[in-house]
Amino acid sequence: MIDTIVLMLDSDQFEILEPDKFSPSASLVLNRPYPKVGKGKTFKCVQNTSADDKKNGRYSPRLTLILRPCNVTRMLVLNLKIELSLPKFFCGNNFDELTDDHLDLFCPLLGIKLKMMGVYVDSSIIKTAKVSSVHYSKNIILHDHIMCRHVLDELKKMDIFCRMDANEKDYRNQGHMIKWHANSYEVCLYDKVRDLKQSKISEKRSVETDQHMQTQYLDALVNNQIEVLRMEIRLSKTKMKSLFKKLKIPPVFTMQSLWSAKISQKILLHFWDQLEQRHGLFGILNSNPDNPQAYLEALQVQYPDLKPKEMMSIMATTMAIQQIGIAGFKATFPHNQQKTVKRLIDQAQKHQPFGNTRWKATQQIREKLVSYQTVSIERCIKNHEKIINTTTT
Repeated sequence: MIDTIVLMLDSDQFEILEPDKFSPSASLVLNRPYPKVGKGKTFKCVQNTSADDKKNGRYSPRLTLILRPCNVTRMLVLNLKIELSLPKFFCGNNFDELTDDHLDLFCPLLGIKLKMMGVYVDSSIIKTAKVSSVHYSKNIILHDHIMCRHVLDELKKMDIFCRMDANEKDYRNQGHMIKWHANSYEVCLYDKVRDLKQSKISEKRSVETDQHMQTQYLDALVNNQIEVLRMEIRLSKTKMKSLFKKLKIPPVFTMQSLWSAKISQKILLHFWDQLEQRHGLFGILNSNPDNPQAYLEALQVQYPDLKPKEMMSIMATTMAIQQIGIAGFKATFPHNQQKTVKRLIDQAQKHQPFGNTRWKATQQIREKLVSYQTVSIERCIKNHEKIINTTTT
């Protein structure tokens, strides 16, 4: 569902009631003479979660007053940027996921919170506010002894660096997070329980911020060995425009229109399809050539027309790629042999014995994205405890 969102309000859509709650004081941008703002520059007053709120497990949006010259008129304009994690604000954590029905309850609550922070915004304005950035996410509970690191280890092997139009790839916490970063969007998958552990050491070590609100769930998650893989797609306004056009989603970028489970599901499935289909996730990385005899027998049963030479080539290519990844396999050979290398990879991706999979994580992830059931962390913990108790008795 929708997670983090950034709203941009024009000066006639809000009123600053307590300027001194901002740093520096908002009175600097509310009263003339305005502070000097150079061409292409801005002057900002911010208000973040206070130390007292963090200590008591309370969550507040991040507010930024921005004074900047208008690109068209060159006159100074004032905007209010509101950035917040919707489930953390509404539920106190982002293990729980919101539904479409929560929108009408959320807007008045945010209006009340903003008033406590010294800013008045009508709930109807919040509902129709312009969105400059949005993060869609899904918490995927893995079963059958499948671990998050199994998925992340396999994703690291894939040659998706250039194909996903990403210009940066990042691994963190000993490989428990993988992120592809482009100028206008990010794709991030990480072990949510491990990330929560890291935040207890230092929030600088975790992927998420504001983890102080949800550490109370950590012991129950660890004791019950619950694996939560989190997938996030972080989109800027620029990427939203091109992506929505491609996916045939109406290009209306307001809180009300983007708060949609259907849009969230469509976007997450779109990026998972890229990982899964274009890069052979169900093929090479899903097979088990560790036992050559069993692997060759499975190949022979599923593809009886293959010649022994072809089967040996497929097995060798699969084993190499599982060790060094597709990018590493390509880099092993000189440029003038890349056509042959591509042919070997394509042949291996096309002919894999799917009945002999190494793990079932990819199937589980797709099933969860297709069914798109709302996750509740407390319900998940209770159900898991019930399963354990039933098994032991």
